[in-house]
Amino acid sequence: MQIMKEKKSGKNMDKTLMLLKLTTIVLLAIFIAMVTMYLGAEHQGNQMEIDQTLCVSCDQVDLTDNISRNLRGAVSRHEVQGSYLSECCGKTSVILYQMVVKKLQMRKNRLSQAYIKCSQNPSAQMNGIVTKQSSGEVEDVIHWNTTLPSFLKGGIGYRDSRLTVSNTGYYFVYFQIQSETSIGSDDTQRHSLYRIPSENGEAEMLLETFKPKCEAPTHGVASTSNIGAVFYLKAHDELFVNTSQPENLVKSISGNYFGLFMT
Repeated sequence: MQIMKEKKSGKNMDKTLMLLKLTTIVLLAIFIAMVTMYLGAEHQGNQMEIDQTLCVSCDQVDLTDNISRNLRGAVSRHEVQGSYLSECCGKTSVILYQMVVKKLQMRKNRLSQAYIKCSQNPSAQMNGIVTKQSSGEVEDVIHWNTTLPSFLKGGIGYRDSRLTVSNTGYYFVYFQIQSETSIGSDDTQRHSLYRIPSENGEAEMLLETFKPKCEAPTHGVASTSNIGAVFYLKAHDELFVNTSQPENLVKSISGNYFGLFMT
Protein backbone atom coordinates (compact mmCIF):
# COMPACT_ATOMS: atom_id res chain seq x y z
CA MET A 1 0.00 0.00 0.00
CA GLN A 2 2.85 2.41 0.88
CA ILE A 3 4.56 1.68 -2.45
CA MET A 4 1.34 2.44 -4.33
CA LYS A 5 1.01 5.79 -2.47
CA GLU A 6 4.62 6.70 -3.34
CA LYS A 7 4.04 5.83 -7.01
CA LYS A 8 0.87 7.92 -7.05
CA SER A 9 2.71 10.86 -5.45
CA GLY A 10 5.46 10.57 -8.06
CA LYS A 11 2.91 10.60 -10.87
CA ASN A 12 1.27 13.72 -9.43
CA MET A 13 4.60 15.55 -9.31
CA ASP A 14 5.36 14.46 -12.88
CA LYS A 15 1.99 15.87 -13.95
CA THR A 16 2.80 19.17 -12.23
CA LEU A 17 6.13 19.44 -14.06
CA MET A 18 4.47 18.55 -17.35
CA LEU A 19 1.83 21.25 -16.75
CA LEU A 20 4.60 23.79 -16.11
CA LYS A 21 6.31 22.86 -19.40
CA LEU A 22 3.08 22.95 -21.41
CA THR A 23 2.09 26.31 -19.90
CA THR A 24 5.46 27.79 -20.78
CA ILE A 25 5.25 26.49 -24.37
CA VAL A 26 1.73 27.87 -24.83
CA LEU A 27 2.62 31.32 -23.48
CA LEU A 28 5.74 31.46 -25.62
CA ALA A 29 3.68 30.53 -28.67
CA ILE A 30 1.25 33.35 -27.87
CA PHE A 31 4.12 35.80 -27.52
CA ILE A 32 5.67 34.72 -30.84
CA ALA A 33 2.28 35.14 -32.53
CA MET A 34 1.89 38.65 -31.04
CA VAL A 35 5.36 39.71 -32.20
CA THR A 36 4.80 38.21 -35.67
CA MET A 37 1.50 40.08 -36.04
CA TYR A 38 3.08 43.29 -34.87
CA LEU A 39 6.08 42.99 -37.21
CA GLY A 40 3.74 42.16 -40.08
CA ALA A 41 1.65 45.25 -39.41
CA GLU A 42 4.78 47.35 -39.16
CA HIS A 43 6.04 46.05 -42.50
CA GLN A 44 2.70 46.79 -44.15
CA GLY A 45 2.94 50.35 -42.85
CA ASN A 46 5.71 51.11 -45.40
CA GLN A 47 8.42 49.92 -43.00
CA MET A 48 8.22 52.80 -40.53
CA GLU A 49 11.66 54.00 -39.49
CA ILE A 50 10.63 54.56 -35.88
CA ASP A 51 8.74 51.89 -33.91
CA GLN A 52 5.62 53.11 -32.11
CA THR A 53 6.07 53.89 -28.42
CA LEU A 54 4.08 52.12 -25.70
CA CYS A 55 3.92 53.30 -22.07
CA VAL A 56 2.77 51.09 -19.18
CA SER A 57 3.22 50.91 -15.42
CA CYS A 58 6.79 49.77 -14.66
CA ASP A 59 5.34 47.05 -12.44
CA GLN A 60 3.77 45.44 -15.52
CA VAL A 61 7.19 44.92 -17.09
CA ASP A 62 9.01 44.13 -13.82
CA LEU A 63 11.19 47.26 -13.98
CA THR A 64 10.19 48.97 -10.73
CA ASP A 65 13.75 48.75 -9.37
CA ASN A 66 16.25 49.50 -12.12
CA ILE A 67 16.33 49.16 -15.89
CA SER A 68 18.76 46.37 -16.76
CA ARG A 69 21.81 47.19 -18.83
CA ASN A 70 20.52 45.39 -21.92
CA LEU A 71 17.35 47.57 -21.92
CA ARG A 72 19.00 50.94 -21.36
CA GLY A 73 18.25 53.17 -24.33
CA ALA A 74 15.28 50.99 -25.33
CA VAL A 75 13.14 51.63 -22.25
CA SER A 76 12.91 54.81 -20.17
CA ARG A 77 11.22 55.32 -16.78
CA HIS A 78 9.22 58.43 -15.85
CA GLU A 79 7.69 59.51 -12.56
CA VAL A 80 3.93 59.99 -12.68
CA GLN A 81 2.87 63.19 -10.92
CA GLY A 82 0.58 62.52 -7.97
CA SER A 83 1.32 58.79 -7.95
CA TYR A 84 3.93 56.55 -6.31
CA LEU A 85 4.02 54.43 -9.48
CA SER A 86 6.51 54.95 -12.31
CA GLU A 87 5.73 54.67 -16.01
CA CYS A 88 8.01 52.79 -18.41
CA CYS A 89 8.03 53.72 -22.10
CA GLY A 90 9.73 52.04 -25.03
CA LYS A 91 9.27 50.39 -28.38
CA THR A 92 6.02 48.44 -28.50
CA SER A 93 7.80 45.17 -29.34
CA VAL A 94 10.18 45.57 -26.38
CA ILE A 95 7.40 46.44 -23.91
CA LEU A 96 5.23 43.50 -25.08
CA TYR A 97 8.19 41.15 -24.70
CA GLN A 98 8.87 42.33 -21.14
CA MET A 99 5.19 41.93 -20.21
CA VAL A 100 5.09 38.33 -21.45
CA VAL A 101 8.35 37.48 -19.67
CA LYS A 102 6.92 38.73 -16.36
CA LYS A 103 3.72 36.71 -16.83
CA LEU A 104 5.76 33.59 -17.55
CA GLN A 105 7.87 34.13 -14.42
CA MET A 106 4.79 34.67 -12.23
CA ARG A 107 3.19 31.50 -13.59
CA LYS A 108 6.39 29.55 -13.03
CA ASN A 109 6.68 30.79 -9.43
CA ARG A 110 3.08 29.78 -8.61
CA LEU A 111 3.55 26.29 -10.05
CA SER A 112 6.93 25.88 -8.32
CA GLN A 113 5.43 26.77 -4.92
CA ALA A 114 2.56 24.33 -5.51
CA TYR A 115 5.08 21.62 -6.41
CA ILE A 116 7.14 22.28 -3.25
CA LYS A 117 4.04 22.18 -1.06
CA CYS A 118 2.86 18.88 -2.59
CA SER A 119 6.28 17.23 -2.23
CA GLN A 120 6.68 14.57 0.46
CA ASN A 121 10.10 15.96 1.47
CA PRO A 122 10.50 18.31 4.46
CA SER A 123 9.68 21.86 3.34
CA ALA A 124 8.44 25.21 4.58
CA GLN A 125 7.60 28.67 3.32
CA MET A 126 6.79 31.70 5.46
CA ASN A 127 4.81 34.34 3.55
CA GLY A 128 4.64 37.92 4.81
CA ILE A 129 6.62 39.95 7.33
CA VAL A 130 5.39 40.65 10.85
CA THR A 131 6.87 43.93 12.07
CA LYS A 132 7.93 43.64 15.70
CA GLN A 133 9.37 46.19 18.11
CA SER A 134 11.56 45.66 21.12
CA SER A 135 12.49 48.44 23.57
CA GLY A 136 11.09 51.01 21.15
CA GLU A 137 13.33 49.92 18.27
CA VAL A 138 12.55 47.69 15.29
CA GLU A 139 14.53 44.44 15.38
CA ASP A 140 17.06 43.62 12.68
CA VAL A 141 15.93 39.98 12.59
CA ILE A 142 12.82 39.52 10.41
CA HIS A 143 9.77 37.86 11.96
CA TRP A 144 7.42 36.01 9.62
CA ASN A 145 3.71 35.41 9.33
CA THR A 146 2.76 31.89 10.46
CA THR A 147 -0.82 31.77 9.13
CA LEU A 148 -1.92 30.83 5.62
CA PRO A 149 -0.48 30.84 3.01
CA SER A 150 2.58 29.98 5.14
CA PHE A 151 3.17 26.26 5.71
CA LEU A 152 5.50 23.81 7.52
CA LYS A 153 5.91 20.17 6.45
CA GLY A 154 7.97 17.11 7.31
CA GLY A 155 8.91 18.20 10.81
CA ILE A 156 10.29 21.65 9.89
CA GLY A 157 9.70 23.99 12.81
CA TYR A 158 9.34 27.75 13.21
CA ARG A 159 9.80 29.75 16.40
CA ASP A 160 10.85 33.33 17.14
CA SER A 161 11.88 34.19 13.53
CA ARG A 162 13.80 30.91 12.98
CA LEU A 163 13.15 27.87 10.79
CA THR A 164 14.49 24.65 12.33
CA VAL A 165 15.65 21.77 10.12
CA SER A 166 14.16 18.36 10.93
CA ASN A 167 16.49 15.95 9.10
CA THR A 168 20.12 16.07 8.02
CA GLY A 169 20.58 16.53 4.27
CA TYR A 170 20.81 19.00 1.40
CA TYR A 171 18.30 21.87 1.38
CA PHE A 172 17.56 24.65 -1.06
CA VAL A 173 17.09 27.77 1.10
CA TYR A 174 15.71 31.02 -0.32
CA PHE A 175 14.11 34.34 0.58
CA GLN A 176 12.71 37.48 -1.04
CA ILE A 177 12.42 40.88 0.66
CA GLN A 178 10.72 44.09 -0.45
CA SER A 179 11.81 47.41 1.03
CA GLU A 180 11.65 51.14 0.35
CA THR A 181 14.40 53.74 0.34
CA SER A 182 14.38 56.20 3.21
CA ILE A 183 14.58 59.91 2.50
CA GLY A 184 18.13 61.08 3.14
CA SER A 185 19.49 57.57 3.71
CA ASP A 186 22.99 56.96 2.35
CA ASP A 187 23.34 53.43 3.68
CA THR A 188 23.38 50.26 1.60
CA GLN A 189 20.31 48.07 2.13
CA ARG A 190 21.42 44.53 3.09
CA HIS A 191 19.43 41.32 3.64
CA SER A 192 21.29 38.28 4.99
CA LEU A 193 20.62 34.59 5.65
CA TYR A 194 22.17 33.16 8.84
CA ARG A 195 22.53 29.63 10.16
CA ILE A 196 22.85 28.64 13.81
CA PRO A 197 24.53 25.20 13.88
CA SER A 198 23.12 22.69 16.32
CA GLU A 199 26.65 21.93 17.60
CA ASN A 200 27.74 25.32 18.98
CA GLY A 201 24.91 27.84 18.54
CA GLU A 202 27.14 30.50 16.94
CA ALA A 203 25.38 32.28 14.09
CA GLU A 204 27.17 32.34 10.72
CA MET A 205 26.21 34.14 7.50
CA LEU A 206 25.39 31.93 4.52
CA LEU A 207 24.03 34.39 1.95
CA GLU A 208 23.71 38.14 1.52
CA THR A 209 22.04 40.39 -1.02
CA PHE A 210 22.55 44.16 -1.03
CA LYS A 211 21.63 47.23 -3.01
CA PRO A 212 23.76 50.41 -2.80
CA LYS A 213 22.07 53.77 -2.37
CA CYS A 214 23.04 54.78 -5.91
CA GLU A 215 21.12 51.80 -7.35
CA ALA A 216 18.07 52.15 -5.12
CA PRO A 217 14.76 53.32 -6.63
CA THR A 218 13.20 56.66 -5.77
CA HIS A 219 11.59 57.11 -2.37
CA GLY A 220 8.20 55.42 -2.09
CA VAL A 221 8.93 52.74 -4.72
CA ALA A 222 9.43 49.19 -3.46
CA SER A 223 12.74 47.46 -4.21
CA THR A 224 12.83 43.66 -4.45
CA SER A 225 15.80 41.51 -3.38
CA ASN A 226 15.88 37.73 -3.64
CA ILE A 227 18.49 35.00 -3.33
CA GLY A 228 18.77 31.25 -2.75
CA ALA A 229 21.27 28.37 -2.72
CA VAL A 230 21.71 24.72 -1.69
CA PHE A 231 23.33 23.92 1.68
CA TYR A 232 24.12 20.77 3.64
CA LEU A 233 22.28 21.19 6.93
CA LYS A 234 22.13 19.02 10.02
CA ALA A 235 19.09 18.15 12.09
CA HIS A 236 18.18 20.98 14.51
CA ASP A 237 20.15 23.63 12.61
CA GLU A 238 18.30 26.97 12.69
CA LEU A 239 17.99 29.58 9.93
CA PHE A 240 16.89 33.22 10.02
CA VAL A 241 16.94 36.36 7.85
CA ASN A 242 18.44 39.66 8.99
CA THR A 243 18.03 43.13 7.44
CA SER A 244 20.13 46.26 7.82
CA GLN A 245 17.22 48.72 7.69
CA PRO A 246 14.10 47.12 9.21
CA GLU A 247 12.22 50.43 9.18
CA ASN A 248 12.14 50.25 5.36
CA LEU A 249 10.45 46.83 5.09
CA VAL A 250 7.29 46.71 3.00
CA LYS A 251 4.32 44.76 4.37
CA SER A 252 3.46 42.37 1.55
CA ILE A 253 2.31 38.74 1.72
CA SER A 254 3.24 37.92 -1.88
CA GLY A 255 6.37 40.07 -2.06
CA ASN A 256 8.11 38.74 1.09
CA TYR A 257 8.83 35.09 1.78
CA PHE A 258 11.39 32.78 3.39
CA GLY A 259 11.53 29.06 2.77
CA LEU A 260 13.42 25.86 2.22
CA PHE A 261 12.92 22.33 0.94
CA MET A 262 14.97 19.15 1.15
CA THR A 263 16.38 18.11 -2.22
